[in-house]
Formats: sequence, structure tokens, C-alpha cells
Amino acid sequence: CSSSTHGFTMGGTDDTGNSDRIDKFPFASQTNATDWADCTDILNGGAGASSPTHGYILGGSRGAASIYVNIIERFPFASQTDSVDIADLTLARSGGAGISSCEDGYCAGGTTLATNPANGAPQWTRTEIDKHSFASGGNSTDHGDIPVETGAGASSAAGVSGTTHGYIV
Repeated sequence: CSSSTHGFTMGGTDDTGNSDRIDKFPFASQTNATDWADCTDILNGGAGASSPTHGYILGGSRGAASIYVNIIERFPFASQTDSVDIADLTLARSGGAGISSCEDGYCAGGTTLATNPANGAPQWTRTEIDKHSFASGGNSTDHGDIPVETGAGASSAAGVSGTTHGYIV
């Protein structure tokens, strides 16, 4: 996610395993990232979204056991403060695409650990697009679906935020 001056990474995998770090790096100079704050837990594969004042982590997997979560965490850009769990996605998933408008954050696609009814696989790539209001801070709602054939879904996609539309690549 990003503020107007900095980019942020949240959680992920480093050379010691999964991480709970929120790193911050400036756009104006070619400088290494610094440890800014921490997520509530060790997270990997969460989608990122940005309001004008906060960064958001949408879903992901927790810890070495890769337990998929439906959390929505938020941290402020203006102060070096850890993230807090503020709401939930409609389903637990990892690898979704994060997209932002000025008012809302979106988590599109991703993977759940549930048996896929189309082929019996233990992981199921999803087509749901969840919408989370930055202003209300409540749980997300089902906003629509990615137009992908049943059972194909979208996992580990990138989200791109345009001025009028969100894109999944």
C-alpha cells in the first residue's frame, strides 16, 4: 500500500520465515526500506489497500501453518503505530489482489483452504470481490465477482487502482 510519499510492505516472507513487519520506503529517493511497525501477527499473502490516511491488510495466511484468515488490519501513515484488526472479509483467503478507491478498499480473488466442488481439490481459487468502506470501518461486503470460469479463480494476482475502475492482473 502507499501514502502520497511512501510505499509500505506488510508481512510476507523473509530469509527467517514469515514476518509480521510493516516496512516503509520513500518514493523520492533510492533508499532501503526501514522497519516501520508490526502487523498483529505473522502474515503472508495479504492484499494491500490504501486510504488517504491509512494502510490496510486484507486477508492472508497466518504463521508457519498457513492458516488462512479473513482479517482487515489498519495502520496510520502519519505515525509509527502497529496495525490493529478492525474488521473481516467475507471469507478467509490469501493471495487476493488489493485495489483502492478514495472511499473503499477491495480484495479480489485469492485462495481458500476448502474443497473445490468443481474438481475436489483441497485449495479453491476464488472469484469474489469484497468491498470494505474506509469511513465506516465495518466488515466487508460481497461487491461482485471476477469474470473467470467456475473453478479457475484468481490467486496471487496484482491489483491496480485507476481513477474510475480497479484492475486485476
